Amino acid sequence: MLKAEGRLNCGETLEIQIIRRVLKEMNLVTKVSGLVALSAVLFSGYASAATAPQTAPQQLPVLIDGVKYASNDSAVKNAKYFVYDEAAKAKGDIYGYTSKEQNQFKAELKSANTVRANTIQPNYTYSSYFYRDINYRGGYFSAYNSISWVGSYWNDNISSVVAGTNHNWTVLCWNINYGGSAFWIEGGLAVSSLVPYGWNDETSSVFFSN
Repeated sequence: MLKAEGRLNCGETLEIQIIRRVLKEMNLVTKVSGLVALSAVLFSGYASAATAPQTAPQQLPVLIDGVKYASNDSAVKNAKYFVYDEAAKAKGDIYGYTSKEQNQFKAELKSANTVRANTIQPNYTYSSYFYRDINYRGGYFSAYNSISWVGSYWNDNISSVVAGTNHNWTVLCWNINYGGSAFWIEGGLAVSSLVPYGWNDETSSVFFSN
């Protein structure tokens, strides 16, 4: 059984968390007073990409085992594993697979990993963000370590995701301990609504992979 190592930052606003991260990475200060006052100055130029991605998918068609379906087609329910990467974004699709043992599924993950091999920054702790509502609204938490159970409050309560860039993949799992179906989102991309793909309010654990 894998151990939960998640780090959820629920007590501060997203603006404050981002400012803390910026200041830490720039080695400017270790403690800052008046962060709320500073947020108006620093937040506008830094957080927009993380909180309101312009390229987030909205009911994209799903290519299941090589066959394209509309997101509202009943066949989408047959897919157990989803992948949203740069290649899928470029084609305007989300990839779906009925088995993780399929060669197509393995090849897609490997291909995306190869493309990103020179861009990953392991020490850059840009977290992934998980939102209670679609379109990155409502409550949220951030994490950059795997979480074997998101807890009673967040269990089956995630509707949109921004994938951080410190890993190749942010992976949502249907069950606790990383079990069941999975939704792979490439680092730096976002899904504004999990509803069309049958994943709204279904996530119980999250892991990160390179």
